[in-house]
This record gives sequence, structure tokens and C-alpha cells, in this order.
Amino acid sequence: MTRGDEPLVDTGFLARVLRYYWISTRQRLVLILLGVLVSFLSSSVIIVSLLPLYYYRGGYIQGYIGLTSYRIAILERYSRIAVLDSIVHLSLMLLVGSFLSIALTVPSMYYSVRGRRVARIALEAAVVGYIVAGLTLALFLSSIRVLLAEVALGLPVSLVEATRFGQLVFHASRGGYTSAGLYALEVARYSLHFSILLVVAAGFLHLYIQRYYEDLLDMPLIDGNFS
Repeated sequence: MTRGDEPLVDTGFLARVLRYYWISTRQRLVLILLGVLVSFLSSSVIIVSLLPLYYYRGGYIQGYIGLTSYRIAILERYSRIAVLDSIVHLSLMLLVGSFLSIALTVPSMYYSVRGRRVARIALEAAVVGYIVAGLTLALFLSSIRVLLAEVALGLPVSLVEATRFGQLVFHASRGGYTSAGLYALEVARYSLHFSILLVVAAGFLHLYIQRYYEDLLDMPLIDGNFS
């Protein structure tokens, strides 16, 4: 845009300005803390998803169950269980969502640690990362409830079979949570709160980006300088 031969707006300068945001120290701290929170929770979900969460030993049933894998032997014969197969297939999204949320939020942490200037794409990626992390935590909570509160405690650990000679009783198996299972329960306990927090944070960050654009474009940029 020009006024006669004099440029009204330095479009090159404006393009450079729009590539970055200048944020305050408090905003830098918030972005770092949110990034650490996302990285911690997502890493926890990844680790928990890959480990056995509940075990069965001795007697009628043996093996373990987890979010992304299970191995169950009934009377020493390995069996497939439909509900566990469904959980395994669905829980692969936990790994995808967790890795993706970390990848999307790390850039905003990196720029925030370096200084006040943060790349626009880093903040926009962080908005998506917070939403993905929040939805992944909600899925994690649902998966843990189904797996450990219903399936794990619902599988029969003993069997009494009636025969023509009387009742055939198979010794009951012992079942219990692994260390990863106990940790998964603790993470799941607070997952809903963290999920809401991250989605709300994504909303506020999106509004901040939009407001930043509006305030910046309202400023007169003449010859590449703020007037």
C-alpha cells in the first residue's frame, strides 16, 4: 500500500513481525509449565500403555493384561478375548496422541526458554498440542476404567465344572495390579482435571493469538517503524 511515492506500510517488516510474537516473562513461564505438564503426562501414558497393568498367576488363569497388549492362558491354553482385542486396537491411539502432543508443544517450550520472541507457528502448534493432549487423557481415563475396573476384575479366576462324577474344581488364580497398573490408576484419577485444564489453556492461547493479530494490525507501521 502506498501514498504517492511514499510507502504507507512496510509489508516486508509486517511479514517479519507476523512471524513472531513477543511475550512477557509471565507468559513464557506459563508456556514452559504447560509444555512440561504435557510432556510429563504424555510420557506417562506412553510408558503405562506399553507395560502390563494386571497379572494372573497360578490356577485356572495365568498371564497379564495391558492397554496395548495382553497374554491370557486358560487351563494353559492361550486365548483371545474380544473385549481385550478392542481395547488394544483403540489404545494404539493413546501412543499416537501422546507422541503427537509432545511434538506439538516442544517448540513453544524451546522458544520460551530462549527469550521473549516466539515463532507464530510454535504457538499455533501448541494450541493443537494442548487439545490433542487433553483428548488423549480423556481416552486414557476411559480405557483404564474399562480395563482395570471391569475387565480385570471381571475375568473368572476359578472354575467349578459339574460332571457325572461330581464337581470338578480348578484352583483359583491370584490376581493383582502391577506397579505400572497402580501408577496408571493414579494418573487416571487426575486425567479428567488435566484434560479440562489443557483444553481451556488451548482456548485462551487461541484467543491470545487472535487478539495479538488484531492489536498488531491496528498499529500504524510506517516505513518499517512503529509510530
